[in-house]
Amino acid sequence: PIEKQQAVLQGAVVDQDIDSLPQIEPKITAVSVPCKITKMKGIEDNGDGIYTTTKKNASMTLEFDGQDDCETYLYLRDLKYNGKKSDGNVEISCEGVTRKTQVHTAGSLYSFDRAGVSFNLGYSEEGKKTCTISFERKGEYTVKPEIVCLPMKDYEKDAAALHECVLENIEENGDEITGTVDADKTGLMVFTVPDYGGWRCYVDGRETDLIRVNTMYMGIILQPGEHDIPSS
Repeated sequence: PIEKQQAVLQGAVVDQDIDSLPQIEPKITAVSVPCKITKMKGIEDNGDGIYTTTKKNASMTLEFDGQDDCETYLYLRDLKYNGKKSDGNVEISCEGVTRKTQVHTAGSLYSFDRAGVSFNLGYSEEGKKTCTISFERKGEYTVKPEIVCLPMKDYEKDAAALHECVLENIEENGDEITGTVDADKTGLMVFTVPDYGGWRCYVDGRETDLIRVNTMYMGIILQPGEHDIPSS
């Protein structure tokens, strides 16, 4: 998921071939860092990433050698909970940063399948070294931790490139959005508006096709030049 985050800063995923747009191979600089569990309190290791917590707020400590000038992420692959309650909170703490998520037992009202959960542990000039995972309830948890470091110099460069051509003079009126854009080349403009149907987009007074982008948003093809864009 961290690699996907970096990739969509450099391009966009569309569900159709568009001849006027080049295909790119994103440059992924996010690095996976080895980590190990060095301490457990109130936890029994059952093997294969499965742990039983024998008391409330049991915890495990991870140690790793994070990289400098990076955002550090903890990814808990296959995170699952099985206990007497329908859900259990998992809390991550790392050098003053705290993150939480709720894990539901299989078959409960709010349970759903997911490959894992990512936690942004924050930016640090010097690489982070440790974090603690706490489990609110007693029960059985599947926890397969991975640490990923994302260099900020690449992130900032990619984010700045996205702002070279943006919608300006934006006005919102109910279900209508208008603005202007000055494109220096043919490109894809992405609206971070969910593509739930019913939207229409006009460029310089002419209706243009909306394209599904990044699995859930909308976009349009823009030709070079200045354009007025109302959409509703």
